[in-house]
Amino acid sequence: MDTSVKNLISMGPLEDSFIYYDLGDQVFYSAKQGMNYLAIAAPIAIYSLQRLSKLLNQTFGDVSSLFNLIFFILMSLFLVFGTIFLAKSTRRNMKTDRFRKVRLTKANIKTLRRKSRWTVLVEIFCFLMILFSIYRYFTYSDFQFLIIYMLGIFSLVYMVYEFQMKTRKRLFKELMETLQDDSRGKEGDM
Repeated sequence: MDTSVKNLISMGPLEDSFIYYDLGDQVFYSAKQGMNYLAIAAPIAIYSLQRLSKLLNQTFGDVSSLFNLIFFILMSLFLVFGTIFLAKSTRRNMKTDRFRKVRLTKANIKTLRRKSRWTVLVEIFCFLMILFSIYRYFTYSDFQFLIIYMLGIFSLVYMVYEFQMKTRKRLFKELMETLQDDSRGKEGDM
């Protein structure tokens, strides 16, 4: 399966696999989860970023608001476009031998739908964290809040690009309607 050609929508994790839906073929694919390196790297990254923010605060101190604004705009543009580029290149370089077609039950689709609602809450949390850190950065010129903003914007842009919540919500609605129609048809046959 060539993932660069197919338009896959990530439907989320189910048991020990990630489920993808191909919009063209209207088929579900499953890919085994690999090692989660984020769990290993997160504590190291947090410690390093905390030290970096202290160093930046000591070096620059209270900087002018014009410098803050220019740096903030450039960093925001870099993060948004860099995150989209990273997500696209990750999608293109997926190992195609890991994918296999799967047939999901009604219970599996309901589980995926329930888990997708949590993704919306995480996106809202990231958005609120971004707003708070923007306010704190411009108010106090504290680079720690700039780093929090950077992590928040990276997470939000990646989730919006990867999960495509509007498309995903429409798919879940269509799948649930199809499953209800199938169950009504089977009841009518009896």
